[in-house]
Amino acid sequence: MTRSPATRGIAVLALAAAGLAAGCLGDLLQRPAPERHFFRLQPPAPPAVAARGSGVLRVERVRVAPSFAEQSFVYRTGESRYESDFYHAFFAPPDLALRQLLIDWLGTASLFSTVSSASRPAPDWLLDAELQQLYGDRRAAGGPRAVLELRMRLLDAHSPERELVFEKLYAVSEPAADPSADALVAAWERALGRTLGELADDLRGATAARRTGKR
Repeated sequence: MTRSPATRGIAVLALAAAGLAAGCLGDLLQRPAPERHFFRLQPPAPPAVAARGSGVLRVERVRVAPSFAEQSFVYRTGESRYESDFYHAFFAPPDLALRQLLIDWLGTASLFSTVSSASRPAPDWLLDAELQQLYGDRRAAGGPRAVLELRMRLLDAHSPERELVFEKLYAVSEPAADPSADALVAAWERALGRTLGELADDLRGATAARRTGKR
């Protein structure tokens, strides 16, 4: 059967489209898939002290606001708009990572004889932490910022009702050098360093006042 010129033209266009699609599909198949990148927050170490403090501090399980409980980074892009970044994430869930970070950092700070999550030796103090905000803020005209909010509570483990010794919300916002994930992590680490330094001072003062008041 003889095809008309119009039919032959349509066939040629169809073949060309099929070839183009095959070429694009081939490029996509050859292109490597995007990789996920995982990060661990490592704030600056505490300053060295001459002597280790006394008492046992147990760090309780860290509670995390549901919006920030996943490993993927979260960005705030509007007043009520947040985005999750699947390709950039924390190496461990924020609750587990922050608990271990508190144990390691406060242990190195030597405020207490022992800092751990264990029930033995019996604790003198209980540290309760709640992570309320952890995101990269992309709304500001001056550039991205790393936002961190931690509510900390210190309890007296020896009191019958586990009496509250002090409670404080640490809210920090640090500028990031650029919108990259590496810059955001560096800003979060600075925010954590500031928060932990302030927390150490507060713990030192609160425990000293408590001991003096019991004499």
